[in-house]
Amino acid sequence: MYAHTPRTLVLAGPLDASETKSLLDYCRLLYGSGQTRLHIDMTGVTECHRAALDGLQALTTGATGLAVSLGGAHRGQFTALLSAAEPSDAEGLGDSVHALCCAPADPEPVAGTSPGSER
Repeated sequence: MYAHTPRTLVLAGPLDASETKSLLDYCRLLYGSGQTRLHIDMTGVTECHRAALDGLQALTTGATGLAVSLGGAHRGQFTALLSAAEPSDAEGLGDSVHALCCAPADPEPVAGTSPGSER
């Protein structure tokens, strides 16, 4: 693992397909280098597109191997996505946004680790 690998990543600006792919790739790199946990601060995100919602869901469910927690996510970041959604998709998207915004700020430590020992 790199000596100065962050445990918190701060995002700012709009989050679309390109940024989401880069974020997923970066998290895979972190996991490959031995890091097991990452907190993502979304306070500075101005807008999340559909790809961002899907990517954030993948991150929080462990798709890259990292235990990822989100902080600072709020419904306003998804307003454009939700207002443009087809009526048949609106409820499911709203539930997904709600789940991300209400997710615990920091997941439980990975089994077998003690506080401060995670990489």
